[in-house]
Order: sequence, then structure tokens, then C-alpha cells
Amino acid sequence: MQALDTNVVVRLLVRDDEAQCRRAEQLYRRAIATGGVWISSVVIVETAWVLRVAYSFDRPAISTALKRLVRAEGVIAEDEAATLRALAAFEAGPADFSDYLVLDAMEQVPLGALCWAAAGKDPGFTPAMLLDLLRRRGRYRPEDFARLHLAQPVDLPKLKLRWLAALDAAEHFFLSPTGNTSP
Repeated sequence: MQALDTNVVVRLLVRDDEAQCRRAEQLYRRAIATGGVWISSVVIVETAWVLRVAYSFDRPAISTALKRLVRAEGVIAEDEAATLRALAAFEAGPADFSDYLVLDAMEQVPLGALCWAAAGKDPGFTPAMLLDLLRRRGRYRPEDFARLHLAQPVDLPKLKLRWLAALDAAEHFFLSPTGNTSP
């Protein structure tokens, strides 16, 4: 299996320099013939950025190109399912592709596990202490969000409900002997 870097992927998708494109295609075909191509999530994020910033591709064009790439025969994406979910959100939303990939990862890792990992970095912290701190200090007012100049307004009541549910699930995570987050 051969890993491809961003430069090769961009050459394959953009085809703007004949000589570089020919070399990229040769590398790609050789890799497919000898075990396949592996593309990391970092390369996919960098490629999305280059297509948007350097080549002025719009969201649907970036999404289509990257979906075609990760679904191609012989191509293994680091996390194809997360990439495809993030591309769908990117195509419909205002944020960068990388933001949606990070959000997807956060949806997959419960707050309780993050608290547990964070507390493990400091012997003076416990997951329960961190969760208590989040409950007491995790408050934002509408004017806090107004200063962010977001592309879309934030539905604070909905966000608050999600935050409270995440806190409850985290507490359950700590109390459960298996770390299962389902109540």
C-alpha cells in the first residue's frame, strides 16, 4: 500500500500541470496495481483547503472531487465514513471541511471519555472534578456568541439542551463500571 501526499492528490484532481499530472497518474496507477493507495485524513483536509483557496473550487465541487477520490477502487481513506459525513456537512454548511471533520470526531467521543483523558494529564484533577467545573463554569451569554461573528446564528436553547445532555452522559460514564454512556 502506497500513501499519497497532498501534492499528488491535488495534481490528480486539478490536472493543471501536464508533466506533474503525468507523474502523479503514474504513481497512482503503480500504487493501485501493487496493493492500493492510502490517503490520510490530514491529506484530505489539506486537499480541501488547497482546492478552495488556491483553485477557488466551490463547496459542491470540492465535495464531489473528494467523494470520488475516497470511493475510488483501490483507495483506502483513513476514516472514509467520517470523511463522507464531514463532506456532506461541509457541502451544506458555512464552516471549513476541517471543522466538520473535527466535529464528527467529537460526536464519536463522549464528553466523559474526554474528561477522563484530560484528568489523566494532571494528578491533581479527577474526571468528576473536571465535570463539576464544566457544570459550574460552562456558561455563555448571547453577547459572547455575538462577538464571534458566526456565519449562522446559534440556537442557544438547543445548544444548552445538548450541553446538559452531554454533561449527564459524562456523569453516567464516570459512575458506570464499564464506561457505557447509555443511561
